[in-house]
Amino acid sequence: LAQGAQVRASSSHPPQLSGFAFCSRLRPRGGARPDSSRRGMMELDCTDEVALLVNVADTGLDVINASRGYLRLMGLASHEVRGRGLQQLLTLGAPLHAVSKSANHDLNDFCYQCSLPTVEDIGETVVVQPATGADGTHLTVLSLLGLCRVHERQCVLVVQAPLGEGVTVRVSAKTRQGIIEQCRNTLLRLRKQLCDQKLGPGSRMCHGSAPAFRLFSDRLQGHSVLSNGSLTATRREKDEIQNGCLVFSDRPIPISHEGLEFSLRVDSIAAGFEGLPLLGFTRRQPGDTPDLYPIVASCLGESVLVGGQGCQAYARDQHEHFVMGFKLPPQHEVQTWPTPVSGPRRLRVGDIVKCRYTLAGTIQFLLNDEVILDFNVERPVQDGARYYAVVDVCFTAGSVTMLPSEVALSELDTASGAECDELTVEAWEEQPEEDDEDDVSPCYAESFCEPESVPHRRSTKRRPTTASMASTAASEADFGADLGDFASESDDGMSEKMRTFAVDFSTQNDGKVDGSQASAPSATSSAMRGSSVAAVVLGSCVAAGVLGKWLNKR
Repeated sequence: LAQGAQVRASSSHPPQLSGFAFCSRLRPRGGARPDSSRRGMMELDCTDEVALLVNVADTGLDVINASRGYLRLMGLASHEVRGRGLQQLLTLGAPLHAVSKSANHDLNDFCYQCSLPTVEDIGETVVVQPATGADGTHLTVLSLLGLCRVHERQCVLVVQAPLGEGVTVRVSAKTRQGIIEQCRNTLLRLRKQLCDQKLGPGSRMCHGSAPAFRLFSDRLQGHSVLSNGSLTATRREKDEIQNGCLVFSDRPIPISHEGLEFSLRVDSIAAGFEGLPLLGFTRRQPGDTPDLYPIVASCLGESVLVGGQGCQAYARDQHEHFVMGFKLPPQHEVQTWPTPVSGPRRLRVGDIVKCRYTLAGTIQFLLNDEVILDFNVERPVQDGARYYAVVDVCFTAGSVTMLPSEVALSELDTASGAECDELTVEAWEEQPEEDDEDDVSPCYAESFCEPESVPHRRSTKRRPTTASMASTAASEADFGADLGDFASESDDGMSEKMRTFAVDFSTQNDGKVDGSQASAPSATSSAMRGSSVAAVVLGSCVAAGVLGKWLNKR
């Protein structure tokens, strides 16, 4: 050991280790190395693709392994690469004035997000930086970064492709997109060899009142981060970038008697921007294709959208996305409806946002059960068509979480009601009581996947127990006795006044029902509670009168 320490101290370079030896550093605690990942590390040494494997658990973003193609391109040995920082290798030998600071900022933020244990999927990001090749020529290199898990550790896999000689090489958008797709195919192939699993440790399956869909994760935009079982979407660099986190549902939205709708909760906001998230529906089925995302979210093909910075509504009937130029799109390409609202509404953490697309062709934006945007887009819901949810986490919205829909809740209530009919009184007593809450708990995102800690979105009454039913019966008997004593001390005129009061109370509540049904849907439940209270008061008064007469005769 002493001789080894002296050798390491005297050497100017770290010891030369193979990919197998560096793979042992990422061995899971208390477990052996999987053979698949071991072979993957060895294959990364032998591949001709330009690739790097980075350990994001370290603050220095040290490189774990490099491919044979990278060593040949840069003219470096393996011991000169391993243990060095990623930023230093991406800009190796480049002039300082040509290094992009914004690209380094994007790289640091991406690696930081990948280091979080709750992150399950993240969109690949592209970094273009100058570097110096093996022969000393300056190159402009495109680097594609993606999340990779090796032995249950968070890593970043980097695949590079030179764009040309020089520090400021420009290529067309079509050529750039083709190079990115080639790098992505290489990244997916190498990640399949290296990765242990797709989902991270924070991906727990949800039980109970789960939403009717999850977010599509096979291909994500560059600033999209998914967590919480693909139910939470977060925008990277939310305070610097206003968009770049457009997500879709992984399955069609079920149609109810009102139409299509989905709800989400705002988990974080970006104070530096103004505007609402862009929500809506599309008939385009999401898939792992290069044309999945449009350049501008409002130009999505076969879509009906509402919200955004201008709080407008957008509709496009063509299947292809409209390519936005310097001018606004014409109405026959992307039809827009301006908002009558004077200014956009500000979002707060914990707000519940809902998007509703009625069967008649009206799209609505609801904020905390209040309709703030309502547009008739003159496009009714097509029979037999499949609609997918569209959520653009843009502007003030920094992170959102999908919530259970009304259709899913009704199915859950039906199933739970059928099970409750078979329960006995003892079984009711053994089950824990639930709080009477109408809103979602603020910590619902953190405990969403824990069945025992998930609060129901609808108000649920406490389950009755034997002691509670006995105390309720005793309190009702005492109340009836008090009314009986009051009636026995009163004359027939007082009993008649009590009946008149009960009838007037019931009539007033019935009038509230008739007058409020047309104005607000929520008034129905309050009116029904008022009628129930009136019926209870009327029954108590009649029982008290009968009991009073019986006591007078006694």
